[in-house]
Amino acid sequence: MSTRFFLHIGFLATSSLLAYFWVISPLLSQYTLQLVAVLIILYLVVSFAHRHHQTTQHTTITLELSLLTITILLLVSETGGLSSPLFFTLYFLMFAVALFFETEATLVLTATLVIFLALLPTTNLANLTHLAELAALIMITPLAIFTSHEHEKLVLSRKTKLRLIKSISREETDILLFLSLNLKHTLTSALDKLSQLIPQAKTKDIRDSLMSLYKNLKLLNKTAEELSVIVDKETDK
Repeated sequence: MSTRFFLHIGFLATSSLLAYFWVISPLLSQYTLQLVAVLIILYLVVSFAHRHHQTTQHTTITLELSLLTITILLLVSETGGLSSPLFFTLYFLMFAVALFFETEATLVLTATLVIFLALLPTTNLANLTHLAELAALIMITPLAIFTSHEHEKLVLSRKTKLRLIKSISREETDILLFLSLNLKHTLTSALDKLSQLIPQAKTKDIRDSLMSLYKNLKLLNKTAEELSVIVDKETDK
């Protein structure tokens, strides 16, 4: 396991523990809404810093998801736990973690959420509705992981496409340089020399041969110009 993985599960576990101890504390739980407001402000500050001050993306995402985890757990706990109308936000949290963290981190989050909700004072494990909600969290995990893997494939596909486009662009540049500089210059020079040599030819056979060569080179020059235009149009699509 990488250091980054342990960092991720450390932040997720710490966030869940902080939210749990806050919820079960009679003194602290009175200020849950105020804490949620502070966390939202912190989340906006971290996001702003990342977008406008070029902070490390990995660090920013980790902090954002940690703040989001605490905020969602506090809101769900404050509004009824497993019976909360905001319970669905836990699904979004799981998908977010699956997209940005490792698969193992998603599994750790699922286990953490189940334990967190099961230990809440408002939870009744004899209640089938509560058990169904806990089971739903577990069953949604494979879907979140699958979505994460598909997202990774899409990102990889886009990166491959960008590399291919850059490679084609370089090939286009090389072709256009060859057509516009080397080949065209050579053909123009040859045509100029032939146009001077043809009137000086002493025999009709030599003059006819030079004229035939002149026409062929002129046609080749026209073809090179047309090919240059076609390549330029195709790569601009």
